[in-house]
Amino acid sequence: MKENTKRKSLLATLLLTAMFAVCAVAAQLCFASVKTSFAEEASAGSEHGYYYGELAKSPLAEKFYDVMLDMAKENKFHDGKYEYDLVASGTLTDDELSEYLDAASPKIPVAFGAARDAFYMDHPDLFYVDVYKLYLSAGTQNGKNVAFVGTGKAENYYLDNAFETAAQVKTAVDEYENKLGALVNEARKLEDPVERIKFVNKELVRTVEYDYGAYENATSGNVYAAYVNTAYGALVKGKAMCGGYARAFKAVMDRLGINCVLVQGSAYSGNSVSGLEAGFEAHMWNAVEVNGLWYGVDVTYNDGNVNNEKYLLVGEEVLSKNHFEDGVISSSGFELKYPALRPLNYGVNEDGSGFKFEDENEIDGVKFGYTSFVDPDDGIEKATLVLGVSYEGKDGLTLMDEGKYLVYRASADGKTWSRWFCQPLFYKENYDGGFAGEYTIFDHNGTVNHTQYGVIDYAPDDILYTYNPDKLTNVHLLAVSSVYTNKGYGQYIPPLTLRR
Repeated sequence: MKENTKRKSLLATLLLTAMFAVCAVAAQLCFASVKTSFAEEASAGSEHGYYYGELAKSPLAEKFYDVMLDMAKENKFHDGKYEYDLVASGTLTDDELSEYLDAASPKIPVAFGAARDAFYMDHPDLFYVDVYKLYLSAGTQNGKNVAFVGTGKAENYYLDNAFETAAQVKTAVDEYENKLGALVNEARKLEDPVERIKFVNKELVRTVEYDYGAYENATSGNVYAAYVNTAYGALVKGKAMCGGYARAFKAVMDRLGINCVLVQGSAYSGNSVSGLEAGFEAHMWNAVEVNGLWYGVDVTYNDGNVNNEKYLLVGEEVLSKNHFEDGVISSSGFELKYPALRPLNYGVNEDGSGFKFEDENEIDGVKFGYTSFVDPDDGIEKATLVLGVSYEGKDGLTLMDEGKYLVYRASADGKTWSRWFCQPLFYKENYDGGFAGEYTIFDHNGTVNHTQYGVIDYAPDDILYTYNPDKLTNVHLLAVSSVYTNKGYGQYIPPLTLRR
């Protein structure tokens, strides 16, 4: 902020300060910072990450994200002190500033906080910057409304206890790009994306050591080298905590053109290691997309396991046993929506109850899986899911011949469910089709979040092919499937955005 800028509203300043408070201490234990070399990305036309898509309903948040992106692409973070003029750049209008300064409207700080959180999670290459030092100040200067993104009271943007000067940053960036480039080049020798993912996991497990000393210092409030929560720590220093493992994995995936995101939350470890007690800890891991379907990856847990692929391309059923997402990553209150994981591991189509899911291939002219489209009403990209379900290798018609009825139910939150509905009987009596191979076809649009499938030993006894819940007992519910979560539920479905 310029020295001769006069604050017009104390309330406005206080609101900004509150909105941009540093992340909670618990999150600091595992998570660090964000992106450096944007030249290759910009030349490839890829500028936005996955979480940018969640800002689609807030044009102002999108603008703030682009401010941070512009600062990164132009290397404005390198000197640690660059101040971005939000008025001259056209990011904020005079009317928007007046509304904020005169009436303390929360619109600007809310949008800035959301943009900062999305940017933070999208860009692991900006490892030397603490994005929570980005300070938005507004006021009047020479009779005009002004606003800037700067360091506020901080000396610079750099990550504390890691970098202090521009020279240190330049050296670190060069080291990082060399290490990252070498790993990417080795991975590119493999053609199959899944083999690339496996190779990167294996190399990070082989070359990175979990820094238990830093963990102990962090949990006890002592100073530790903050780079252990960055991709730089993992790739260059060879030491990391969970944030470093996850960011390094994402950084490599980004360069390989494999859609990958960071996921923040907590995880439960059932084992004590080096004096660390078992229990819930703040944690970070990844979700990665293969053939339009998302799977979980936890390189940190793989590094501490005899089977270093135990948490590689796993489904929701496996990951949800000890990993718990938290979409609110800072005091901004903005909640990220993480990709919906496929319920089963990669390459596995049948759950433990005998239900098989078809969500990738084409059978009898029916293309199963997700199909993206642009909604003409709001211009936002969305997706529908065509899912094939069978039980014990049989479609719904065959099961009905045996006196068994394939049913499904839906839920918005995974807790409150609709009535069981018999889709195959509906098809049989009203529709010429609905089956492909051994599968019954279920077409789920963006209004359906969680679905579950079952087999009941009698025909529907209520209206519209449903079952009366007061009469249906577990004795008649012969089998129940895993829960399938629809990634197209309720919002924008980002395309693959980070291509190199």
